[in-house]
Amino acid sequence: MHHSYTLFQTFLKQLGCVLLILSIGICMASGKTDSLPLDQWEYIQVDDSRAKWGDWNKPGFLRSFGLDAKDINGDGNAEIVAGRYIYINPTGDLTEPWKRVDFGLNVDGLLIMDVDGDDYGDVIAAALPDIYWLEATDIMGHSWNATKVASIPATGHVNGQGYALKQVIPGGKPEIILAGGDGIYLITVPESPLGTTWESTRIAHPAMDEGFDMADFDGDGDLDLAAGLQEGKAFSMLWFSNPGDGSADWPSIEVSTELDTPDRIVCADFNGDGMINTLDLNIYKDLHRTPPGPSCCVP
Repeated sequence: MHHSYTLFQTFLKQLGCVLLILSIGICMASGKTDSLPLDQWEYIQVDDSRAKWGDWNKPGFLRSFGLDAKDINGDGNAEIVAGRYIYINPTGDLTEPWKRVDFGLNVDGLLIMDVDGDDYGDVIAAALPDIYWLEATDIMGHSWNATKVASIPATGHVNGQGYALKQVIPGGKPEIILAGGDGIYLITVPESPLGTTWESTRIAHPAMDEGFDMADFDGDGDLDLAAGLQEGKAFSMLWFSNPGDGSADWPSIEVSTELDTPDRIVCADFNGDGMINTLDLNIYKDLHRTPPGPSCCVP
């Protein structure tokens, strides 16, 4: 697969069975990119006839959670992976029809990555407990092969809602991070990925099978993990400290209990103070680091 980059990933949102793109109309010819017109958006409907997970497998109501956008065919334009489909970019003019390609099996396409270093596109997909490596059989990505490469426990809604591609282990390919039925797993892509089972390690337990994010909370140079936890009707957010030795079930610290279903989490330095902050759908928290780890969580 070509070394890809995210050319277009401003806002992608999957609502029911409709795939939408909201894009900022910017005149790049002027070369002025310091001031973006954030009040000028264009609505582009990519697909209004998407099938859902439940059209093939139980439960019948279930839809897909996966969404990613990167160039898979080397033309410099980002394709979209969503559920069991990939949408081929119409050579940069986003208002033109996007060719929809069905992967050919009921999977949730989650992540676009370069698995084996060739010129054919690669996608990581889930039909838990099974995890698949999908590889295009032609340069443009119009047909695909599926190979089962790993397994993690299924969730109450089959596939997890949290997924990420992160360089957790120095060197080699980025690791695949997926939420499963009993925690969050790190999956390593081997140097020779074909014909072998990819190693999976549970790094967060207990944790929700929803969204999570990773950042270096303690300043030791490696990525830690923030995730939610549900115990009955009580919710909390946990910080899982990466021990840096490849071991499973990272130690955790509870950093907040003032939460209501923390199922979408983003970690970043929002205020430029050098500290990692966390944002979820319900409440914003600062994780102020006092060595050796987070000591408090304040609004």
